Amino acid sequence: MLFKQLETRIGGAQVNYHFNLSIRNRYIYVQNSKCACTYLKSSLTRVELSSKRFFDSEYRYTDPRIVIPDALGETPHQPVNRSVFIKPYQLGIAAFEHFLSAPGYFKFAVVRNPYSRALSAYLDTVKRNRPPFRTLKADIAQIKGMQPVEVNPLNVSFLDFLTAIERRVQEKGWRHVDQHYRAQTHHLSDDLIVYDRLFKLEQLPAALEEISSRIGVRLPEAERGPHLTDSNSQMASFYADAACRTLVARLYGDDLSRYGYEAPAST
Repeated sequence: MLFKQLETRIGGAQVNYHFNLSIRNRYIYVQNSKCACTYLKSSLTRVELSSKRFFDSEYRYTDPRIVIPDALGETPHQPVNRSVFIKPYQLGIAAFEHFLSAPGYFKFAVVRNPYSRALSAYLDTVKRNRPPFRTLKADIAQIKGMQPVEVNPLNVSFLDFLTAIERRVQEKGWRHVDQHYRAQTHHLSDDLIVYDRLFKLEQLPAALEEISSRIGVRLPEAERGPHLTDSNSQMASFYADAACRTLVARLYGDDLSRYGYEAPAST
């Protein structure tokens, strides 16, 4: 029943990709895009591959074609068939649902202020023309009265971006919105899953300490992901437009209320 509810909300492939389970270290991490997921998955990958008995120096360097632990820790967003984490498809539905409610497994995720998250997603995926942006091209083309192939990311404003997300939600629902733009309450389904902790990105150092304590392993330092945007320093500029503030409040109102966030101070 729980898997079916999650599948209805975000799709089975998304459940399979975003739920990361470790039997050895007894945790379930549900990744949330634009919330330090690259850093966390890289660090947790290093934890999973830390056994010197299984990953000794001979394994690491004898064959360059092998994806060695060091390299995998730097590229943690692997296809599910190459993930170091246990995935739902490997467990089957019954076992997956069992683990989601099993005592002794630390279930956690990280959330973020929807205003900075939306801006970070825009700066990262639109202005850098990354693959997630392609999912919105048809919506932006409709807004601008052009063909999708004519959409130039350099000419897509933050307001265009937010308007396209709203259009897609209204026409297709959150399930068909890319995870970088999806409402966090919808993505994490914390009304269905009993998380032990929903950490806030704004308090990440304390979160890393607690995760280390709860799983009994010190999280190693990892490289910061390539998707950093310094969005916090640009909030005042982008949200000087009242229309953008209104759209974020309308799109992500549930995130704001459930996780205790507020709009940035107006200038």
